[in-house]
Amino acid sequence: MEKLPQFQTILSKLKQESIVSEELLTGLEEFTCAIYGRPRFKNINRLRYTSIKEKCCDDDRLHLGRNIDLAKIPPCRGALQQHIRRVNYQVAVWRRADIPVVDIPAPNGWTLESGHLEPLWVDGPIIPKVLADEVEILDTSDTDSDNEDSDGQESPHASESEVSEDDDG
Repeated sequence: MEKLPQFQTILSKLKQESIVSEELLTGLEEFTCAIYGRPRFKNINRLRYTSIKEKCCDDDRLHLGRNIDLAKIPPCRGALQQHIRRVNYQVAVWRRADIPVVDIPAPNGWTLESGHLEPLWVDGPIIPKVLADEVEILDTSDTDSDNEDSDGQESPHASESEVSEDDDG
């Protein structure tokens, strides 16, 4: 935090409002990129795509058989947004600990189901569409004997330019 003081300002903005602003979401998205060791990234989906590509691809070919620790891959923006909303809500609870009844503003990263709060884990897809398409192509090619790769596990990998800034996966 001392090396990146701009994030102190961003973190101090948590729970100043009941609805998380786009400015706060963007700042915390950049903070999350820095937490994952990539402070030059500003877009969490681009970082997620790059991380998946680094861990699952060689020579721009996707290898589905690789055993990787998904906890080391950053969340998609949709999951990060919901997490930020839950954190913002929790900070609000702590800041109003002296008030006996705390209201539950929406959207806050939670849903009320059968009288219980349940986390809303993600809005939108969890992997970039181009990667989902690759997995789907591999899945159908595994069942199609006329169109199999030599080992049935590889496919050309989509370029990074195909992952849009607004892609939620």
